[in-house]
Amino acid sequence: MRICFVSFEYPPFMSGGAGVYAVHITRELAKMGHDVHIISPSISGQRTHSVESGISVDRIPIIDKRFLKAPSFWVNLAREFNEIRKDAGGFDILHGNGDSDFSLFKQRIKEPRVVTVHHLASLVAQNVTHLNRLLDLSGETGFTPIIEKAVISRANRIIAVSNFTKKTLFSTYNVSPSKIEVIPNGINVDEYFFSKDVILKCRKMLGLDDSVAFLFVGRLNDPRKNLPHLLKAFRITCRDRRKRLKLVLVGSGNQLKIKKIVYRLGIEKDVLVLGYVKDSLLRKYYNACDVLVSPSLLEGFGLTILEAMAAGKPVIALNVGAIPELVREGVNGFLIDKQDLRSLANTMSFLADHPDIIESIGVRNREYVANNFSWQKSAKLTERVYKTLLDSA
Repeated sequence: MRICFVSFEYPPFMSGGAGVYAVHITRELAKMGHDVHIISPSISGQRTHSVESGISVDRIPIIDKRFLKAPSFWVNLAREFNEIRKDAGGFDILHGNGDSDFSLFKQRIKEPRVVTVHHLASLVAQNVTHLNRLLDLSGETGFTPIIEKAVISRANRIIAVSNFTKKTLFSTYNVSPSKIEVIPNGINVDEYFFSKDVILKCRKMLGLDDSVAFLFVGRLNDPRKNLPHLLKAFRITCRDRRKRLKLVLVGSGNQLKIKKIVYRLGIEKDVLVLGYVKDSLLRKYYNACDVLVSPSLLEGFGLTILEAMAAGKPVIALNVGAIPELVREGVNGFLIDKQDLRSLANTMSFLADHPDIIESIGVRNREYVANNFSWQKSAKLTERVYKTLLDSA
């Protein structure tokens, strides 16, 4: 099967879970013998073609400016698509990652069309003022909800990464449940195993010593990721106890803005703002820290939660979106009401006092992930969606 996978996020142009999904699902499909072609952005100003991990990758130029990245990608995608399709010898399936293939209008596309929906931008925009939406034109609360609706309406079949996403597709856009297939993200658990020596070296490098270390992974300045809420809870936790605590922040974004909040709260000695790191290093950080905290206000799946579990760590998360599908209260983590700052602080404090619970939940989580999630499984289910579409064409 010849598959065209359009993704705005793909190495080296990565910022979140959609990019991780693009990398792993396409590689697994290629391993299964499919002819996979990826179309993604290039910041070099030139269209380039390469073969990476057995996958044909066409990168098309974008304007590397905040408000112009996505629009310039869509313009050039519409311009270049026919030539890319011709060079490839045609496609059997067109698969869009989120709203990546927005500019490929129905009348130009013969192939059956699949779209993967990670979460709905319209849900993020619900409680945002018109002024803030105007200030975020290129973000999730600007034009994205309008674009999202158009992309979803064109799809022949939709892959939702969680039951929550499937339900919101129906409630928000009245998409028939029969048109939606729930395929959770996967993970390669073995990549998250490291020896004790490696973990101890990483802890020493980070200056964690004998501290209880909490980890945040996400875009630092994304309002949806809700990092200031975590910083306030961490201040309460530090103030209420004597034992040394550390908070490690990993993710792309403006570090200076976050550091200003950290200094204003007086927790600068206990917070490490590391910024974006490569996946290979991030996996070590998951292992080096003790607990993942996810203060996100909305997650259509929660890939960082799955990654932390694969590393054998408990999770504290807000009780929102698809997170309860992964985190079971008191079993493999803890769910907090999104407005309850004190409860978040108390739960962090509780785990800091109970290393035995951190250990037991961690062992349980690694086993749970190994038994229930893999990219191979996700790819096989995706292949089934493709075959069903082609058989009905």
